[in-house]
Amino acid sequence: MPKYLTRFNYEVHVVYAKNPDGRKSVWLSDIEGNKDIILHEVDSFFPKIFTHTPRHIVDKVIYKFWQAVAGIMIKGYIYDKTVFSGKRFIDTAGKILKKQNITDVIVTGAPFRLVHLVAKAKAQWKNVNLIADFRDPWTWEQDGDYQKLSPSALKQEAEREAYVIKAADKISAPTKNMVQHLREKYSEYKEKVILLPHAWDEDEIQKEAKVRGAVIRMVMFGTLVWRN
Repeated sequence: MPKYLTRFNYEVHVVYAKNPDGRKSVWLSDIEGNKDIILHEVDSFFPKIFTHTPRHIVDKVIYKFWQAVAGIMIKGYIYDKTVFSGKRFIDTAGKILKKQNITDVIVTGAPFRLVHLVAKAKAQWKNVNLIADFRDPWTWEQDGDYQKLSPSALKQEAEREAYVIKAADKISAPTKNMVQHLREKYSEYKEKVILLPHAWDEDEIQKEAKVRGAVIRMVMFGTLVWRN
């Protein structure tokens, strides 16, 4: 999104988390050299062990340790990558807003802890127009991670979701089903909910001449997820 906003002559400030495993993200590589995108890195302090499946007995012990620690310290979904860095995101964003006199803020989930924190911070950020972008279902995805939470943790997430819906100026979602769900569940705020479909990066698409023949060729952008 930031890359395409700059094509409409916007200057975009992006607050992002440092990758816990040290690798450079594809997104950062894609926007290198764009003078209209100003980056602000935040240390995530997210346990590196949570970024991959435990591979051996030592990994499993470390994983269980951090799982126990996070379970005590964190209410809700413990695998959200902002569980230990949310305040740093808010502090950094607040300084940028004040210095640059920015009035439009976009925050994207999933995961959604940061979306909730930004919605809460909106009360301190005067004259800010907040767009909360839901790229995935939050508490209502069938067979999703949130459905594996304990009842108390799921209740925490449901309360955060409701708070965001109330506090944000606009809620965007990528599918008609998600938009319909949010408008029905939060009918009082249904005018806030808008459709913002998933996009594809035209810079990554190489157009080729059409080939006619008996073989059917299909192109799919996205991820295939197998569910029983």
